[in-house]
Amino acid sequence: MTRPVLRWIVVLVAFWVLGPLAASLTGAVRAPDGGPDTSMLVSESRLFAIGAVAASFALALLAGAVGSRGFGTRTGFFAAGLVLIWPAWKSGTVMGILRDTQSGGTLWTLAIEGFVIGTATAGIAFLIARCSPDSSPTKPSGSNPEPAALPLGPLVGLAAGAVGALACARTE
Repeated sequence: MTRPVLRWIVVLVAFWVLGPLAASLTGAVRAPDGGPDTSMLVSESRLFAIGAVAASFALALLAGAVGSRGFGTRTGFFAAGLVLIWPAWKSGTVMGILRDTQSGGTLWTLAIEGFVIGTATAGIAFLIARCSPDSSPTKPSGSNPEPAALPLGPLVGLAAGAVGALACARTE
């Protein structure tokens, strides 16, 4: 009975404590015109915005590592995702950012930011998976090593994103 209760405590603390804390950090970032439609690289102070996003990711890593270490990788990923939902909700929309900047170059900036955020997310997922007790190498010395598995999830996601981007960007 104690283990499920502790798991719910980790999940609820991630969602109701760490998530709003991360959102308050990224919510303090303002657009160049002072409005709320902003992102990490399209903001009034890029250094402050990068620090706020990094702190949000650190909070997500904390929640994910605790969840993964205590209850498995799935709980760790879930807790980290619950933390990152909040700052994502507080950041600006693409249409709002484009409306404020009135520049096509903003799309390139957002693409670079998407790559940086995606890479950071993959890194955090790797670290959360390493925190799981299941990830420790405790194989007997005489066993055959398993072949390295391909990271199918990210490759399928990349392919699906490329198809989606081509479908959205197609002009007549």
